[in-house]
Amino acid sequence: MSTVRDTHRFSVGAFLSTSAVVCAAGLLAAGLAGCGGSGGLSASSSAPPLPEFNEQNLSSPYFATGEMNIPRYLHQIIRLADGLVLVVAGSDENGFSAIDTAEIFDQGKLKANEKEPESIRGTWFDTDFEGNPVTMAIPRIFHTITELPDNNVIVIGGAPTITQAVPTGDVEVYDQLTRQFSTLEEEMDKPRFRHAATPIGDGRILISGGQVHDVFTQSQNAVVVGGGQQGQVAIQIQLDIFPSARVSEVFDIIEQRFEPLFLPETLRPALLTPSRGRAGHTTARFAGPDNRINTGDDLYLLVGGYQTLSGENAPQQKFPGQATPDPGVGGGSAGAGAHLSLEFYDPVVGFFTEVLIVRLTMPRINDPQATNLGDANEFTPDGVLGMGNTILICNGDDNEPVGARDTAWAEDEIYVATFTGFGPAQGLQFFKQGDPFFEHNQGVEAFEAEGGLPETGPCLTEPCLGRSQTNIVALPRRLQTVLGDTMTTWVFTGGGVHLWIATGQIIYFGGTIASGVVFDPFYSLTAIRDFDSSARDLRPGRRASGNPVGVIGTWFAIDGLFPDTTIDGFGDTPLAEFAVMRAGERAWTRITPIAGEDGIDDTVDDRVLFAGGGSDPFGPGGEPSFPSSEILLMPGTGSDAGSRAR
Repeated sequence: MSTVRDTHRFSVGAFLSTSAVVCAAGLLAAGLAGCGGSGGLSASSSAPPLPEFNEQNLSSPYFATGEMNIPRYLHQIIRLADGLVLVVAGSDENGFSAIDTAEIFDQGKLKANEKEPESIRGTWFDTDFEGNPVTMAIPRIFHTITELPDNNVIVIGGAPTITQAVPTGDVEVYDQLTRQFSTLEEEMDKPRFRHAATPIGDGRILISGGQVHDVFTQSQNAVVVGGGQQGQVAIQIQLDIFPSARVSEVFDIIEQRFEPLFLPETLRPALLTPSRGRAGHTTARFAGPDNRINTGDDLYLLVGGYQTLSGENAPQQKFPGQATPDPGVGGGSAGAGAHLSLEFYDPVVGFFTEVLIVRLTMPRINDPQATNLGDANEFTPDGVLGMGNTILICNGDDNEPVGARDTAWAEDEIYVATFTGFGPAQGLQFFKQGDPFFEHNQGVEAFEAEGGLPETGPCLTEPCLGRSQTNIVALPRRLQTVLGDTMTTWVFTGGGVHLWIATGQIIYFGGTIASGVVFDPFYSLTAIRDFDSSARDLRPGRRASGNPVGVIGTWFAIDGLFPDTTIDGFGDTPLAEFAVMRAGERAWTRITPIAGEDGIDDTVDDRVLFAGGGSDPFGPGGEPSFPSSEILLMPGTGSDAGSRAR
């Protein structure tokens, strides 16, 4: 098998030619949706209609779908240009060994003799069109997958185990038209894991931070006995360590090579701002001074993660828990631990800059999440431009040892970028939006359902409902406002874990894990309670805080009752009636949007696919979740929408 893989090393140009030939040869007949349109592929298969409510008229929007061939966690997921979903690598043994296979989900098909799932259709393929296994050259965890302009997927970094195995420099590309991986001739400049891979709009992918392999030589004294001699001698041993990286690199898609990230017209590296780098972080693209996203002056925000100690104190394995809090938060070791600072990369000037004045409220490790709230619409309902400069940051935990304190953060953070026109990045400044009524807590509706928020504030008298070890997805939604219908971005997160310290032990709150929530940026409890205004009137938010867009936003529980411009429907559902996943436990899971009944991606009837996960948030991993995958209908997209009486 290794000989075959060696013959599959290729250049991007040759790879594209191969794909075109394969498509022309008739993959359509082999089960591919089509060979035209963007990147030679067609829209997604339409999904079967499904009801959102059960016979008891309760919200029941989760449906088990086809079982994965190899249930897994610590994997990566991506929706492909043809609407199919690709899951790559991961582990099913607590990270002690990684998986070298990939699987493709098609919600419009069933295999021969396959039992029909609750979702009616939906199956996972782990073979190509000729029946060969879809395998990689190297098993991986803590890797990244990124879509290329030709709609194929590049797999960067990672390592074959969670223990001492060194990260891999081999880079593989998944070809949608053959359903196989091939290894690039070009290797990474510096192999790494827990990095971030971010397309930066100029034909390059920025690979920032992460952890790299190094060797530390340690001197020790040893006792020598025998040969007529006795005493101590100095010996040297070498330790494999995995320090966080301050250096980054880029993959040039056109030139087909990796190269260190240098300052423009120099050979000086463009370094991350923390003194020991950053790992386990995430990135979010936001608009530059023109306030419009996806233009030439866009910037890239780096959020969360941690830095390690150096030398012999650097981690010698990859298990979670190797970072302690920032020195200013809980007494972590000086210069080591979780990052509260934010930084951004400006491709125009070519270097990283720390965001001054504002810092994260709490550490965010183990799947910190950030997204741009202007993806679906750059304007607020009343026509203010600036949603492309509004960033939601959520999820993650502080990675502390057991017994320290709450570790999963319920409260999100909203940042709005503004520009003075003077200085670096045109005088970039960040404004942090507050939430007087705790609407930034993912469990705010749970408090309402139990009779109101605790008077002493969330997280003081009882645990907030936060989560880590899962990701978020941005979904387009059409909402009713006082000015009429408007498009916006809803952000969904589900699964994951909530960690809360009580009586010296971590208690695992299944309710948070088994349910999902959505963030509506235009709904504001503050507008209702402080200003007796419409819930989607952003003007009070601007007057109260100086926030240029006025966004505060609120998390809703998936419970079948969603308010529009009033508070009706908010916090009205008893906790026992919250919709819950078919799998009650999904640690280290991955979710992605998929098309709804219209068969078109990125429309208002999109659904959410849960793929993989495990039962143990501390391992990480445990037994794989069952069912291994399921589908969630977003509110109002069921076949019974509009005809249900409640």
